[in-house]
Amino acid sequence: MKLLDRIGATSTRANLETLVHLQRQALLALPFENLDIHLARVIRLDHDSLYRKIVAGDRGGFCYELNECFYQCLAAMGYMVERLEARVELGGPGDAFDHQCSLVHLDGARWLADIGFGDSSASPSCWQSQANRM
Repeated sequence: MKLLDRIGATSTRANLETLVHLQRQALLALPFENLDIHLARVIRLDHDSLYRKIVAGDRGGFCYELNECFYQCLAAMGYMVERLEARVELGGPGDAFDHQCSLVHLDGARWLADIGFGDSSASPSCWQSQANRM
């Protein structure tokens, strides 16, 4: 799990403490960047492409790239995690499904993990109801 090395993770146990640590470390180490979008490059979300860009290439990405990479890492570590498509609302309705984040099921609770948003929370947010808005 080279991503763990890239972000400086110190634990690989699939628990809440590690999830909080991983999100904080990822936010510190992986920059949000959308250069490929502005350069009209094809965005690839498969494991090998994300690895080449974010881990081996020492770059960041935009929400779909960062959160997909994080999702794959969490799943490989044994977390029960699912991808979520989301809408960003900044003072008004946003485009439908223009954001990706992850929902982690852990010890009977659901945690929203997001490392690909400019104003991301430093730690996962407990998500009690599907009506919650972040």
